[in-house]
Amino acid sequence: MVLVTRENIHELTFNFINENNIRVVNFEESMTEVYLQMIASNHRFIVDRNFIREVFVDIAYVLNPNDILNKNMVLVELGAIIDDSDEEGNESE
Repeated sequence: MVLVTRENIHELTFNFINENNIRVVNFEESMTEVYLQMIASNHRFIVDRNFIREVFVDIAYVLNPNDILNKNMVLVELGAIIDDSDEEGNESE
């Protein structure tokens, strides 16, 4: 069993993709399959699913930055962070 944590999720995921010769097209087509294959290969994720999604979105973009879906997914994730911080700033006023 391989435990996937916040500290090692990037390294383990990149290694898994490379070792299994997986071609990452975009987040929706490829990273979901990577996740399923990792689980089937006895990887156990002990991190929040939202964090897994954020990391996998970033990895998809790193591995295929020319795919517009990957870029848009990263921008959506960043937008959510920016919107959350804006709301917090407005609440303190």
